Amino acid sequence: MTYSRELLRKLAPLCELTLYSSDLDTKLLKKVVFEATKVDELAPVVISTYPQFVPAVKHAISKDAKTLISTVVAWPKGDGCEEAIRAEIYNAVEYYKAHEVEYVIDYRSFTFPMLYNFSYNLLLDQMEKVINEISRVKSLVGTQTILKVVLEIEEVRELPKIASLVRCAILGGADFIVTCTGKSGHCLSPEKLQSVLTEIAHAINGEIPCDKEVAAGTDKELLKELQIYCEECFNSGMLVLPNRLRHLQTRHVGLKLQGGVSSIETAMGFIRQVECSLGDEFTSSSATFRIGSSTLHPLIIDEAMGLDNELRIVHTLGIKQSTYGEVEDTIQDELYSSRNESSKVPSPQIEESEEVGEDNLRDLSQKSILNLNSETKTSLNSEGSKAIPIEYMLN
Repeated sequence: MTYSRELLRKLAPLCELTLYSSDLDTKLLKKVVFEATKVDELAPVVISTYPQFVPAVKHAISKDAKTLISTVVAWPKGDGCEEAIRAEIYNAVEYYKAHEVEYVIDYRSFTFPMLYNFSYNLLLDQMEKVINEISRVKSLVGTQTILKVVLEIEEVRELPKIASLVRCAILGGADFIVTCTGKSGHCLSPEKLQSVLTEIAHAINGEIPCDKEVAAGTDKELLKELQIYCEECFNSGMLVLPNRLRHLQTRHVGLKLQGGVSSIETAMGFIRQVECSLGDEFTSSSATFRIGSSTLHPLIIDEAMGLDNELRIVHTLGIKQSTYGEVEDTIQDELYSSRNESSKVPSPQIEESEEVGEDNLRDLSQKSILNLNSETKTSLNSEGSKAIPIEYMLN
C-alpha cells in the first residue's frame, strides 16, 4: 500500500522513536539516532531510551534537529521503592538533563480487582495512593519537564479499571497518558484504547469525577456499592477517606499510543479512532498526540525516500537543501563587491579597464557560479552539511 507524501510528512513528526532493545550499544545507537534525525522534516519529535544512553543520543542528534530526549523511570514493571524512584528521577532530570520522563505506575494492583470485593476501603486507599504517587513524581520532575505516565492497560483485564487508572493519572498531574510500555508482549487493542479516549474527553470537557467515581471507574454497580458503603460509615460515625469531590479546572492531557504500533496502516487506524473521539485538531500536534514505536519511524523514512527524490538525496548525503534564491543571492553579493572600488576582483578583464561592461559581468557571473560549485563540493567532503546548488541536487 502506498501513502501520500503529505501524509508521511504529517505522521513523522508525531512519532517517538523508542530505543529499549537489550541489544543496543553506543555505536549502534548513535547510527540509528543520526539516521532518524538527518532530515529535519522527517525527524521524530522525541527519542526515548534508557538513562545510560541519553548522553550518546545527545551527541548523535543532528545539530539542526529539534528532537527532544526522553528517558524512563520505574521501567517496565512500575515497581521500586520510593527512594529508588526518587534517585532515578534525579538522574534523569538533573544529571542527564532529559526533556521528558516516562513513569510507569504500579498497575499490578489493578490487575486483580477481585481483591477489592472484600474491602471497599482498600479500593479507595489504593486509588488515593496512585494519585499521590503520580503527584509526588510530578513535583520531583518539575514544571519544565514533561511527565508521561505509563498505564500498561493491556495488563488490566477489566475496562472499568482502565477508566479508573486514567482518572488517577489525570488527577495526579500527568502531562501525557501512555497506553503501554511495549514490553508486556500484548498489542494495543481498540476496545481498551476507547476507554482511555473517553476519560480524556471527559477531562477536556471539565467533567471531574469524585473519589468514588475515580475508584469505581465505569463500573456502575461498584459505584452504587461504594456509595452505600460510604453512607453506612458516615451514619456509624466512622470517617472514610478519601471521600471528597475533586474541584479541578479543565485538564488538557496528551496521549501517546504505544504497544505494537509497528506499521503505518496500524497507526492510521488508531489515528482515525482518536480523531473520532477527540477531533482532528488533537492529532495534528505533537503537543497532544504521539505514537511511540521502534519500527514505525524507520518505515516512514523508507516510504518518504521512495516518493521524494529531493529528500532521498538530502538523507543519503547528509546535506541541507538549498534554493535558487540562496545561490542567486551569493552571486549578487559577489557582483556587488566587484563594483566597489575598494574591493576589486582579481580578474584580468577588470584590471584592464575601470568600467565593467555587460560582457564582463556575464563572464564574471559564470565564473562565480563555477567557483561556488567547486567550493561547495570541497566543503561537502570536509563538513557534509553545507548548502549546495540546486543544480547538483537535480543531477
